[in-house]
Amino acid sequence: MWMVWWTLPESHKPNNCSPIGRHNIARVLIRDQWTSESLTCDVSSTGARSYPLVERKVAAEMSQPSTQPFDLCPNYQESTKAKTTIPRDHKKRKAGESSTKAASVQHLRPRMVLLKGFVKPGDQIEMVRMCRQLGKGPGGFYRPSLKNGAKLNLWMMSLGKSWDPIAHSYGPTHPFDEAQAPTIPDAFKMIAQTANSTASEYPQINPDICIVNYYTNSEKLGLHQDKDESESSLTKGLPFISISIGDTTEFLFGNTRDKDQATKINLESGDILILGGESRLLFHGVSHVKTNTAPSWLKEEIGIRPGRINLTFRQY
Repeated sequence: MWMVWWTLPESHKPNNCSPIGRHNIARVLIRDQWTSESLTCDVSSTGARSYPLVERKVAAEMSQPSTQPFDLCPNYQESTKAKTTIPRDHKKRKAGESSTKAASVQHLRPRMVLLKGFVKPGDQIEMVRMCRQLGKGPGGFYRPSLKNGAKLNLWMMSLGKSWDPIAHSYGPTHPFDEAQAPTIPDAFKMIAQTANSTASEYPQINPDICIVNYYTNSEKLGLHQDKDESESSLTKGLPFISISIGDTTEFLFGNTRDKDQATKINLESGDILILGGESRLLFHGVSHVKTNTAPSWLKEEIGIRPGRINLTFRQY
């Protein structure tokens, strides 16, 4: 849903406004329909002018998701593709056992561990399929807004608890439409907890939050800290667990918000990054999503959009 402001032509300006007020009238595109016939112009004793109907519609528009569900895999035909499921033996794996024999453990700094290639192809396909299904339903993907009305450069879905980027808090429902946050699939939790055990540097967590972000190849995310979880969780240094699927991402991290001082690493499809302990509050962000770097089987099996899907698990 897009919102566009234009100056109204002279023939559409209300007669009860002064010339100055008429020049400030705006036309709003809401839900792809022009709405200007009901605009009103109020002039206060101080000369200030306001347009109540416009302001109400703009406020509502800024906090609403798109009317069309966002589809991670618009070319995927469920009826013509063989369903890929998480292997039955996944739940039987012992704690600490890798999701794939090819995974390698890299210690980037104290309590910051990168598990390269941890999530195997079948699990990645199933995670994308489940994210697609959840993302198109109630509480699914939307473009979150900031306090100034700007939209974050990504599509977001909160599982378990809904994150409010304006209030920097969690709740059971979305703040703008009261939709219930979908439940985190057990299979997602299992992969995150197995990764946490493999890293063996952190206390085990029971994730009750999973934030799913989708980035196109042109979108970035500035350096920031994830610190909206409970004081107890942050004090204990409970880790957050980040899974990357799709195109390779240039990921930044450092002790400050200065991107010139940040360290850069590539996160590829199937990689898991874990930050806990003294690294839990590191500044981190996304500087670049590299075009055409996703595994070919992701496109062939499920028709994933170009870009990166990121799932981050936390315990509130």
